[in-house]
Amino acid sequence: MAAPISPLLGYTALGLLVLWRVFTRFKRAIGPQRLSRYRAPLTFAIYGPLLLAVLWALAPRPVLIAELLGFMAAGAALAAVALRQTRFEAKPGLLTYTPYKPIALGLAMLFLARLAYRLVEVFWLAPEVHRSAREFVSSPLSLGALGLFAGYTLWYTHGLAAWRRSVIAAKRAREAVNR
Repeated sequence: MAAPISPLLGYTALGLLVLWRVFTRFKRAIGPQRLSRYRAPLTFAIYGPLLLAVLWALAPRPVLIAELLGFMAAGAALAAVALRQTRFEAKPGLLTYTPYKPIALGLAMLFLARLAYRLVEVFWLAPEVHRSAREFVSSPLSLGALGLFAGYTLWYTHGLAAWRRSVIAAKRAREAVNR
């Protein structure tokens, strides 16, 4: 009989994934960033399954699903404000943007602080209490932080992709006229 895999392994993997995303978010919020054509598909590929897993874990509690979706809508509204403040630059062969720092850094710090508090609570303050993934995502504070961060990231990424498409369409239109 194989030994069961410890839940700690899953929590550690999830924690490392989230810390990596938070680190990249901090790094992106500091200054001008090159806009890659792979950014949007990669972001959606990561957040899609993550959010589906959270929604699946919340299926027995529709109130928490509504809370998550509400916080995601609030995060999307913050992203819309941030997109209006973002500085976009299109140079030949290079698309860059400079994110609006206060909102991006604030949300990243909020999410990181909530995650850190939750990890301290689980592994240091009460390590003897059995925890489940469902309990982790059913915390209203964790859902709020996740919803804000996910809504912001998804909507901001959507806005970046839309700007990229418009720049490429304008370039193609200019090239068609010049032919």
